Amino acid sequence: MDGCELCGDFPAHLRSVCHTSAPLRAEMHEGGILKLFCFLPECNRLVAEFQTVQEDE
Repeated sequence: MDGCELCGDFPAHLRSVCHTSAPLRAEMHEGGILKLFCFLPECNRLVAEFQTVQEDE
């Protein structure tokens, strides 16, 4: 199995600090912003935010 093309390490696993065993919920926003939240409804903490690039079709 190949790791990261830049550092050779295996893919990172993103987890929230608040609930490390909970999955993440993803939302795509206008402008290509991908936001990841803690899946637990009572928490719903923003874990990470990424700018995505859309390729021309």
